[in-house]
Amino acid sequence: MRRIGIVMAGIGLGTATLASAQTAQNTPEAIICAMTGSCDGAGQPSAQGRVKVGNEKAFSLARASGDEPQVKAASNARRPQRVKATRRVVRPARVRPGGGIDMLVTFGRNSAEMTSQARSEARSFAQAMAAPQLAGMHFAIEGHTDATGTRDRNVTLSQARAQSVVDYLVQQGVDPSRLTAKGYGPDRPIRGSSAFAPANRRVEFVKQS
Repeated sequence: MRRIGIVMAGIGLGTATLASAQTAQNTPEAIICAMTGSCDGAGQPSAQGRVKVGNEKAFSLARASGDEPQVKAASNARRPQRVKATRRVVRPARVRPGGGIDMLVTFGRNSAEMTSQARSEARSFAQAMAAPQLAGMHFAIEGHTDATGTRDRNVTLSQARAQSVVDYLVQQGVDPSRLTAKGYGPDRPIRGSSAFAPANRRVEFVKQS
């Protein structure tokens, strides 16, 4: 299963910071790139690849012997030019240890309410899910915490946060049948990290099919 980890950094940010954090760290193209390996974004050619002709045309009159005047294009007339399509290669979202995409989803301290930054990241993911490359894919939205506090409280909180992300994705038009929410609390820390490490406060998008 391919995991897309969303790091919940800066839990309990100040009000001013939360209000200004509205730009998604990863674009839908970067998410698709990391998920599928399809990272070649083709730019749109001008005039859809058609031959582009200059707007100005110059002509001259020439008389062949014994013939009527003939119209000849002047040598300085602009010749048709074929416009080449430009191609744009998308940089994939940064993958952190464990195979997750390093994004930024934040919640208030001990809260399942998504911040403006979290909503921006979720919107970006919803747009990626609407793309043909991810069509038909299903995802488990898994909530995780560090080991601070009681396990029962952390499991409940991680479930609520995962469900909060699912609910927002559905509001953005994602088919709810493609999403499931599951909270694991502190039971699945990032490999090699302390159970109390802040990096464990995260939400992972796990590809199911």
